[in-house]
Amino acid sequence: MLIAATSSTHYLTQARILSLQHDLIRIGCEFLFFGIHATLFITSTYLLFYKGIRLVRARIFLLLVTTVMFLASIGVIILDMMICLQQVQSYGLDSPTSLELSTQLILASNILMRVNFLLGDVIVVWRTWVVWPHSIFVRLVLAVCMLGTIGAVFGNGVKSTIDFLGNSFVSNTYSLVMSLPPLVTNLTATLLIALRVWEYRRNIKSSMRSATSTTRIEKTLILLVESGLIYCAIWLLILIAGFDVMSAASNALILGLAVSLTGIYPTFIVIMVSLDKSHANTIFSGDSGTMPISQPLHFNPEHTEDTEHIESRVESEFRDNLSPVFEKRGPAGCVVANRLSENPDFNFLLLEAGGSAGRISQDLEWNTSTIPQPSMNNRSLTFPHAVVLGGNNMVYSRGTKDDWDRFAQVTGDEGWPWDSIQPFIVKNERWTPPADNRNTTGEFDPAVHSTTGINAVSLAGFLLPMNSVALKASQELGGIFLFNLDPNAGSSLSFSWSQFTIDGSLRSSAATSYLGPEFLKRANLHVLINARVSRALNSGAEPTAFRGVEFVPDLNGPKFRVNASKEVILSTGFINTPQVLMNSGIGDSGFLSSLGIDSLVHLPSVGQNLSVQPILRNIWNVNPDARTFDIIFQNETALDQVLQEWTKKKQGPLVDSGGSQGISFRLNGSILDAIGEDRSSGKNGPHPSLGLAPGVLVAGSMSNTPSMGKFLSVPRTVSCPTSRGSITINSTNLFASPVIDPKLISTDFDTRTMREAVKMAFVFLSVPAWTDFVTEPSTALAQAVESDHALDEYIRNNASPTAHVIRTASMTSPEAGYGVVNPDLSVKGLTGLRVADSSVLPFLPSGPNQAPVYILAERASGLMKEKWGSYN
Repeated sequence: MLIAATSSTHYLTQARILSLQHDLIRIGCEFLFFGIHATLFITSTYLLFYKGIRLVRARIFLLLVTTVMFLASIGVIILDMMICLQQVQSYGLDSPTSLELSTQLILASNILMRVNFLLGDVIVVWRTWVVWPHSIFVRLVLAVCMLGTIGAVFGNGVKSTIDFLGNSFVSNTYSLVMSLPPLVTNLTATLLIALRVWEYRRNIKSSMRSATSTTRIEKTLILLVESGLIYCAIWLLILIAGFDVMSAASNALILGLAVSLTGIYPTFIVIMVSLDKSHANTIFSGDSGTMPISQPLHFNPEHTEDTEHIESRVESEFRDNLSPVFEKRGPAGCVVANRLSENPDFNFLLLEAGGSAGRISQDLEWNTSTIPQPSMNNRSLTFPHAVVLGGNNMVYSRGTKDDWDRFAQVTGDEGWPWDSIQPFIVKNERWTPPADNRNTTGEFDPAVHSTTGINAVSLAGFLLPMNSVALKASQELGGIFLFNLDPNAGSSLSFSWSQFTIDGSLRSSAATSYLGPEFLKRANLHVLINARVSRALNSGAEPTAFRGVEFVPDLNGPKFRVNASKEVILSTGFINTPQVLMNSGIGDSGFLSSLGIDSLVHLPSVGQNLSVQPILRNIWNVNPDARTFDIIFQNETALDQVLQEWTKKKQGPLVDSGGSQGISFRLNGSILDAIGEDRSSGKNGPHPSLGLAPGVLVAGSMSNTPSMGKFLSVPRTVSCPTSRGSITINSTNLFASPVIDPKLISTDFDTRTMREAVKMAFVFLSVPAWTDFVTEPSTALAQAVESDHALDEYIRNNASPTAHVIRTASMTSPEAGYGVVNPDLSVKGLTGLRVADSSVLPFLPSGPNQAPVYILAERASGLMKEKWGSYN
């Protein structure tokens, strides 16, 4: 803004009255836009502090920039008022002092205005810089644009000041040249974000198989593009105003509003980034890798920090006061990090190999597979294994009373029985109504559930007519199919409603619950994603002290080390935990030596005795008019419709996991006598389990999967398999794929149990209740049940492993000569190193592992708090 100071001996003329009116209107508009700027500034400041300002340089920088811009806006509006008053007072006077004061005020206002121009472009360029982390060309363009803006702002400011003091005026050509760089910078930044939006639609929307729906991330980017274009339009108006093309009043109004307008958009960017922090971090994938739009606790993108920066940040933020260090790839690490960071006296670093995402896409899979399995007709089987913060399971099954009592018996620890773990269940579970808010009386037992924990648990929120049919079939059959009010009350036997970790319409994972925004803002909790741990390290002169961790942010990059003052907790899961231990020299000394790895601790049980629940998915054809989920996976339009229903109303099929009911039962005595053994945990422990799902929900999950039609899926699992496998390594390459040999269904017990599970499914679906729903089994299944030999062959060709795997770092009593960890989860023979994940469970629970791992992690947290003096 440039207002010429004048002096006159005349009293108020009509022209001066009109000029005064224009000034008052301009100042009124300035106050209006200043109010908008102030509201945005307060909001952005709150969000920056709410997300956790301490030790996060990017947020401190943003706070400083937005604060300076806001103070500049305050300064400009105060100076404008003083200038206006000074001009009114100067009417009729001819005072050099008055003229000098007006000149000083105008110059100060112009300086503050240019401060906002410059800092606003800094934020705009920073935001674009972040969403292009791997493009050197784009960053070079942005750097050149920013240098041009800096040169233009300073050059124009100096030139304007000199000319103004000399009572001359800046030429229009010079003003044009000096005003173009900021306009070009903002237009370039906006176009680059627009290009990112286009890449997002191309790369991400295709993976969701939806061409029309718009996600939260995409809406954010589109909003940035649209508002960026508005910002460019504002700059264009400022440029035009400088040429006196419009009326004097319009020019003065636009130039007067410029400082607030140029502060509003950058502050708005900071708000958008802050609000989007807790949503899917990784949104772009392509040849250049993966880039999170914002990381938990850090605005800086992954892989953009150079070696020096990462090393400096680890040293400066965590040195000397880093208590436990967690390395995790599942729910347990999130639980322990949350519980131990309740003590503000210690710092905690959580290293996560992956990023954060609600949906497991192909690029988040480890792509692990087994060696050829003789028991599966020499098939190499895909092993479910994803790299994502917080894990990705949904079924909530605590296991039975007998399961936990057996844990206590094997470990000799009275902290593990069913009665003893109840407080940890209360800490974990927060029972939540299902998405459809129906009356759930008779579908679960409220007396055995907690409403005060952290992780949400609920029932299915989208029921189909099939659910009523299945319930009626249970009533008709009775016996082993009799209705069980709650499978989490100590016995999972019989027919029951399944329970899931769902919060209304959203998945409730360990990341969204235990690492929710209210916990991530803790100053002593640090989460570093895309940090893959390679080894646990000896941390001192004592050979058995392991309090160091080696990790890499890039598999091809340098390694970094961080030490804990108290403990390292390994929560890398049933595959990676034994791999990390063996790479660290902890395992069978003879085997490690044969690979050229120095053996530091001889624990031959590392990676051994792997136990996995096998699954066999079968399908039945159903009537064409039956309601199933199949059309969602067969028709793009139908998928788009349910996706829109979930996005807008948080209702529909996508609020569920698929199957909402299940059956668990024990083999009868004659079958057990023929097998010669009973490996269940006790009278409450099932042998096989069946699920019921309205449709083929897992494409390619069995041979000859039909592409069209309507179906009922009945997946079967062996709940207490006796087959034992192993996970080993075969090289000194720290990140080479491990050798996985589950020996799936390699015992007579497992084969016969799976065979009986198939036969029981036929029994359950043969009652009159299913007459109007089920038509016939699939052709392959119908042929398989013609003889036990044919059925066994069918099992060998179609069974696969679940993600329910345990025992690769088994927990045993302190006196046992086998096992990997003690009942307190400390690694045998070592200090400073614990394991808290599914690998330590000595036996498979009678269902999926998710809930038992939550319970395990809650108790692990209690054990460590008790040791370090902060247990409650």
